[in-house]
Amino acid sequence: MNTARPIIEEFPLRRVEDLTTAKSNQTPQKLLQLLGWDDLPSVLIDQIKEDLDQYEEQIQNGYCSCDAETLARRKQITFWINAYRDGICSLADAIEMVKN
Repeated sequence: MNTARPIIEEFPLRRVEDLTTAKSNQTPQKLLQLLGWDDLPSVLIDQIKEDLDQYEEQIQNGYCSCDAETLARRKQITFWINAYRDGICSLADAIEMVKN
């Protein structure tokens, strides 16, 4: 007769939270390289991190957003990043314009 009890993790949600936090702290370097944005300052990347996560999710899952607000947001981000990289605006201005 087997009297062994199954091992039940005492705090399973803490492990999920730890994994989620670890993933959210990573900068999607591969995506930044694909977009040609890997040379951007980390302050600017932090401002668009949520948008980058959405880009990455769409690429991994093979779909494209048709939402007008999402597309407008992406155009705004691309415009201000290009303006910063071309020297048209300062880093502070680019950060201010892409803030959520």
